[in-house]
Amino acid sequence: MPNWSYNQIAIILPEELGTPAERQVRWDILRDLKHHLDTAPEGETEPFSKVLHPEPPELEGRDAYQWRCANWSTKWDMQVNFYEYKHNYVVMDGYTAWREPMGVLRYLESLGFVVEMQFYSAENASWGCVVNTYEEFDMYSGWIDVDDEDDELANEMLDEEEHVGRDLTMEECLAHFMYGEFTDTSDYNPEFRVLERKWMIEMFEDDVDPMMDTYQEWKENNPDKSGKKKEFQTLREWLLGKVERANEEGKYNEGQYLELMNQLKDMDLNYLRELWEEHTKKFEMSNFYSADNQEPKMVRIYS
Repeated sequence: MPNWSYNQIAIILPEELGTPAERQVRWDILRDLKHHLDTAPEGETEPFSKVLHPEPPELEGRDAYQWRCANWSTKWDMQVNFYEYKHNYVVMDGYTAWREPMGVLRYLESLGFVVEMQFYSAENASWGCVVNTYEEFDMYSGWIDVDDEDDELANEMLDEEEHVGRDLTMEECLAHFMYGEFTDTSDYNPEFRVLERKWMIEMFEDDVDPMMDTYQEWKENNPDKSGKKKEFQTLREWLLGKVERANEEGKYNEGQYLELMNQLKDMDLNYLRELWEEHTKKFEMSNFYSADNQEPKMVRIYS
């Protein structure tokens, strides 16, 4: 069985029309494509490349196979699952064998079409898009062994939760699949004219959901692993309460308060521990006494 690439493709008529002959070629291609998609028997909607970039009829067997690989970038035609025609473009979803059909798109560009594509292949561990240029990215693993206390991904997720002091969000886990970092998905924002980024996000969600479920199961199997996270939450709540009380007492203006709250979002466990230790030392009276100061002022101790 091949590795499958799932693709969303937009074929768009250009704003610069060109010669009548060039325009007629493009209209004929889109007309023929629609006819094939509309009339193909259920389960046999594979006229994508055969209509858009037909293989030479004289080729057979191994020769036809090699031509398809070289000119379609896939060994078989695309199985079209969904298509929609608009006034100046058509959008299709489907899957191809081995990789996305870049050869077909480049051929369409040579005819003057504007093309856009998003592709996702868990089996190839790759994903990407085509707008004006071709961009391909690695896909990061989302498999967790719930019985392995030292599972690398699970411990990486736990470390991140301990750092931020809360459960990871869907967006952060999506970002890890896409970029290998628990950030957010805002970096993926192609300047599409027709396609929308939500298609790609939905593709990733299908794999992220089970990963998050297995991570929760892993934590249930390893309850002692989450002690740091609870400590982080306790210290963070302590500091948050301290800042809120000081704000209510008028010790901060609005700008100072907002700056402190933003800093609190970025604090990690080690920094919170340092603040807590510094705070508790203020109540160790021995730190405030000296030979020259037998009874320190109260404001020095409790401020």
